[in-house]
Amino acid sequence: MKTCLFLSVFLLNLSLFGQHEASVSMSSKTIWGIAGVEYGLGFSLQNTKTYVTYHSEIVSLFRQRHSIIKNLPAGTYRILDFAISPIDKPSEIRLQDFFGSLELMEGQNYYLGYFIGKRKIGVDKPIIYTLEEDYEPAKLTKSLRNKSIISEDEELIKLYPYNSDTLIIKPEKY
Repeated sequence: MKTCLFLSVFLLNLSLFGQHEASVSMSSKTIWGIAGVEYGLGFSLQNTKTYVTYHSEIVSLFRQRHSIIKNLPAGTYRILDFAISPIDKPSEIRLQDFFGSLELMEGQNYYLGYFIGKRKIGVDKPIIYTLEEDYEPAKLTKSLRNKSIISEDEELIKLYPYNSDTLIIKPEKY
């Protein structure tokens, strides 16, 4: 009975004090032609050992520029998807070449970066995403603190630099 009670209290303490899973967030905007701007990108991570895929969600209805995947177990991940729409889905090989493998530790909160995409007007035009390394995600950090995803004194761990500064996504042909 004492063992059962001790185990219950221990598990309760684990759930109340601190987050034990990792999270990954990113920021983005895409400029279409001359005046069109779209905020936010969806992305997916796949655990390379278990092959379980996790999909992002927007951080806040008012902060659609920022996306996050919460409750990730520690491990090695790869970016499986990174796009605004299924038409703009890049090849997995191109994503692997750009991002490489991501090592996530338990209880840590990571930041993929702030990506600015530009697409010229036209049907089959590629989107060219540039990583803005000098961008400090103050509004993202504030939203994550308000949601108790990160603590007041915690900063996001930047996962960049990557193998390149630009990622080109060409629309798939049907």
